[in-house]
Amino acid sequence: MASIPQKLQEFLDKQLSQVAVMNEFEKKTQIPKTYAVLGVGGVFLTLIFFNIWGNLLVNLVGFVYPCYASFKAIESSDTRDDIQWLTYWVVFGFFNTIEFFSDVLIYWIPLYYTIKTLVGASVVYKEVLRPLLVRNENKIDTAFSNLKKKVTDELKKD
Repeated sequence: MASIPQKLQEFLDKQLSQVAVMNEFEKKTQIPKTYAVLGVGGVFLTLIFFNIWGNLLVNLVGFVYPCYASFKAIESSDTRDDIQWLTYWVVFGFFNTIEFFSDVLIYWIPLYYTIKTLVGASVVYKEVLRPLLVRNENKIDTAFSNLKKKVTDELKKD
């Protein structure tokens, strides 16, 4: 029976074999593509764990891939990926709003960026944001409606 590390390596090798750049990398360097990906991933998580460029690295992961995946979701006919990426962006917006107001405090929270990187958006949405938003949906809608009316009234004055 294969061990978990062996199964992970086999899974990664199968997935990475579909990426031409990784096959070329392995061919030119003689370094197995799974080792390269696990090594880079390990360095990446270590930097985040020790909060060395944590914010920058988390934002790179938080923007680059999700933006491309969102583009792919918009262009596909399947709506399941649309829901996945809309959920992601709601959670991402929530985190960025909170971080803007509490950046100095977040720096002192141990493993904040590690947790932010590893906890899935669907977990945060289902367990934290959705209950909060559902409970306050009418209040939020009323506040936005009032704000929209005030802005529209002000713009009409000029």
